[in-house]
Amino acid sequence: MKRNYLIFLFTILTTYSWADTLSIFQNNTSSITIDGNLSEWEAIEATSAFILHDTGKDSKQQTTAKVTWDSENIYFAFDVKDQNIVGSDQERDSPLFGSDDLIEVFIDPDGDGQNYLEFGVNAYGNIYDYVLICVSSSCGGWKDNQGFTVQDIETATTIDGTVGNSSDIDTGFTVEVKVPFSSLTSITNGNFSTPDEGDSWRVNLFRVDYTPNAAIEYQSWTAHNSFGYHQPSKFGYFNFSTKVTEIQEEVQNTQLWSIENNMLTSFSAETIIQVINTQGQVIDITSDNGNYDLTVLNKGIYFIHSQNGEVYTTEKILID
Repeated sequence: MKRNYLIFLFTILTTYSWADTLSIFQNNTSSITIDGNLSEWEAIEATSAFILHDTGKDSKQQTTAKVTWDSENIYFAFDVKDQNIVGSDQERDSPLFGSDDLIEVFIDPDGDGQNYLEFGVNAYGNIYDYVLICVSSSCGGWKDNQGFTVQDIETATTIDGTVGNSSDIDTGFTVEVKVPFSSLTSITNGNFSTPDEGDSWRVNLFRVDYTPNAAIEYQSWTAHNSFGYHQPSKFGYFNFSTKVTEIQEEVQNTQLWSIENNMLTSFSAETIIQVINTQGQVIDITSDNGNYDLTVLNKGIYFIHSQNGEVYTTEKILID
């Protein structure tokens, strides 16, 4: 049987469409200060611009994000372009999503789609957080635990413009967030734990963009292709790495394997290869001296994770 392979090459820290994967480098070179100033994030590559979550089309105003982690926390940085920032300074756990420009993060580490964390931050650094719990066999219904609080979460923003004033033109705002891993272990059946090399979480990143006298734009890092943020089966993947960001330049010009005649062949016996489907499952493909028979794969999208010493890549293939 003849198989066709389309290979999409990308360097780590680069994202692609459904289901997106982002390699998260451990930050062990400098501390992150949560102050809304993103200058210390320069070495970390941003995601591609967020898209409309239900269609995948470009948004009118750009949003990008950066993510890193250390032994105790995961950190998020958002750069939000906005010519008319909408919102107000509100109390903790106010329903910001109903009125304010804001960023949102949904995290489901075990990927079971049964319960996950949601939090949002507006331009003032105000935050809401709660856990969504599936209450139907098909996850068609949800209830929220608004009493849940991410303990010791830190947020900070900077605003370039005037919030709530439509008579001038703003530039936008930035958001920094620090989430302690320890605060997530109390989520019932959440299976939250401090990540290690190679661990993956199901995550999506969002932006709600209010514009006076215009339709609300609902943006996301990875597209859902249907309306509604609460679709955990369509979240992207965060792949955690303990490697430092300095190896990124080395990886850009490195390929560790090739495909020919239905076989994936690694260039070195020391190269470790994993084939992962869009559900985050590792597909068991037997290696014969570094050769992997791809005819056992069904049609669809797969991710090839490869590592040789300090060099590792993530690449996508489409089998049709």
